[in-house]
Amino acid sequence: MKKTYISIGRLIFLLLFIFNFGKAHSQSAGFNSTYIILQLNGGSVNYYDLNATTSNPDFQSAYLGNYGPNNSLILKGAEHNVWKCYGCDLTSTRLNYRIYLTASPSGSYSNINIPYSSGFNNGCSGQDQKWKSDGNSINLLSGLTIQGNYTIEVYSDASITCSGGTAFASNNGSNYKATFNYFNSSTWNGTTWSNGAPSVALDAIIAENFSSTSSGDTAGFTAKTLTVNSSKSFIINDGHTITVAGAITNNNGTFNVENNANLVQTNVSATNTGSIVVKRNSASIQLYDYTLWSSPVAGQNLKSFSPNTLDNRFYSYDSSQNLYSQVNPSSTSFSPATGYLIRAPNTWTASTPTTFNGVFTGVPNNGTITLTGLTPNKFYAVGNPYPSSISAASFINGNSTSGTLYYWRKTNGANGTAYATRTNAGGTASGGLTPTDNIGVGQGFIVKTGASATTLSFNNTMRTSSNSLVFLRTNEERNRYWLNLNTPTEFICQTLVAYMPEATASVDNAIDGKYINDAPIALTSLINSEEYAIQGRALPFSTSDSVPLGFKTNVAGNFTIAIDHVDGFFINGQAIFLKDNLLNTVTDLSLGSYSFASEAGTFNSRFEIVYQRVLGINNSEFTSNNVIVFNDNGDISINSGSTVMEQVRVYDVQGRLLVEKKQINTTETKITTSAVNQVLLIEITALNGLKVTKKIIQ
Repeated sequence: MKKTYISIGRLIFLLLFIFNFGKAHSQSAGFNSTYIILQLNGGSVNYYDLNATTSNPDFQSAYLGNYGPNNSLILKGAEHNVWKCYGCDLTSTRLNYRIYLTASPSGSYSNINIPYSSGFNNGCSGQDQKWKSDGNSINLLSGLTIQGNYTIEVYSDASITCSGGTAFASNNGSNYKATFNYFNSSTWNGTTWSNGAPSVALDAIIAENFSSTSSGDTAGFTAKTLTVNSSKSFIINDGHTITVAGAITNNNGTFNVENNANLVQTNVSATNTGSIVVKRNSASIQLYDYTLWSSPVAGQNLKSFSPNTLDNRFYSYDSSQNLYSQVNPSSTSFSPATGYLIRAPNTWTASTPTTFNGVFTGVPNNGTITLTGLTPNKFYAVGNPYPSSISAASFINGNSTSGTLYYWRKTNGANGTAYATRTNAGGTASGGLTPTDNIGVGQGFIVKTGASATTLSFNNTMRTSSNSLVFLRTNEERNRYWLNLNTPTEFICQTLVAYMPEATASVDNAIDGKYINDAPIALTSLINSEEYAIQGRALPFSTSDSVPLGFKTNVAGNFTIAIDHVDGFFINGQAIFLKDNLLNTVTDLSLGSYSFASEAGTFNSRFEIVYQRVLGINNSEFTSNNVIVFNDNGDISINSGSTVMEQVRVYDVQGRLLVEKKQINTTETKITTSAVNQVLLIEITALNGLKVTKKIIQ
């Protein structure tokens, strides 16, 4: 609280008046005491003495503290205690102030009006008055951009109707001055930040080596800009994120973004300077496997990126032919937001899974990157162009596409699809790995342009701080199940069904994902007789719903359909049944997988998913349609569906009995025969005496 005292000048005036020294009848007015009212960085509101001597702190020569862009130094107002005598009137008062760098005083004054508050009669036919304003919220830091020591210079004035028209309280003309320090950056000195952790309003300067950690002074941060000084190192480690609103500058230091780390920028117009290193590990691949890469930096040469890959094993995607086309890696650099298919180094050992440690070097990409001149309804190999993850959903929703992303993930020689698939409904696996909603650093993918689209764009709003791997299962707010198709020796493919609010019974862009149809063996779901790797289904869910499945194979053999995992209400016990319309059976996949045999061909009416068991469905007939016979590595494999076999006989076309097997008492069996390169007739006899004959070329 302030304390008010009568000034020496006021006391002398009263004495002169009392003793009538010839000045008693002159008009006069002036200041008794003045105060400035401040609030420092959100703290309490305080009075500072100007033309006063009280227990309040003095404003003159005060140091008000250290401030940055996130702090505040609020001018709340002032209090003026004044006097006036013998008809001299005081009509208004003001506090005048200016702020400047202490080393270079300059600038005009601003002012705030200090209004009348109260008064009482004094002994000179006038009044002592209080003029006060304390409700202002003027941030004196506003507009400051240069670091340094600043001075706040103030004085008070009053308009009066006598004695020259103006009275001043100005420290004998020198005014009252206090100082403070302002910073707009924080410098890392190897141990701590000079002004605390950087912020979106604070530049970060790396003056000594910095290596990120999960907590403490070296934890990930957000900064206005980021500068790495010469010969210093700045490392963003695995799992950590640094976000920069503006420009990134590397002044010949070491700047590394490690695998599974993120460097995010938000200002689309920020221009980066200096090269950085971005590391990205591939999934586990073998000698003849490929990865679809996209560069997060400018100017990365393909051959330098994978120097031990054969020159004829670098590819771009030819959209006009829907084929991968060879490129010369020595003379080709990654184009922004473009995917390149690159085989593993030729120095690797065949059949030994290994991780390729990709290293990109160049100026980090930032801002909007648009591919132009594209043809509608065509597939293009594109990719994440940033040194941070991006949201798959944001890319899909921000572009006119088919709404489905395809990620290359094929082991050389495998029978299944080469691509994992992603829509807003979720992702399906390839090679045992499933894409999340985050497209990782360096990740290329295939996408089909929309019906009238000629561009594809990436922008900073798509960037995320997720540090997940390129492929990783995720649990989202959907009601979904994933079905796997396997042979006895390998995983073939996966299909996804999702019950979600945005889905309908028709084809839904960005939800339903078409099967890319790149493999002869596949399990899909069907919409209007077309194959989909991902299908969205409408809510509310009904147990009377059914989902038709497509199945095809170019070789006869044994297969298994099984649930990989579920989420949403399927976790809570909703059964998933597989109906085999050929064998007239229903299997609860929640209790286990379903194994079956198939001849070569496309069978889009054999299987469907239902959600309630149909009574009596297992009473199947024994016909040639229910029996599968195929060559299994030289043996004759026979599967009779749900009918138990009693015996099998093998004849040649002349009717001669070649092999006979009795007392089988099961639904599956194998027979070995020496017959080769001829047509054989297989007679299968059920336990009930019914017979079926099948033909096979052995």
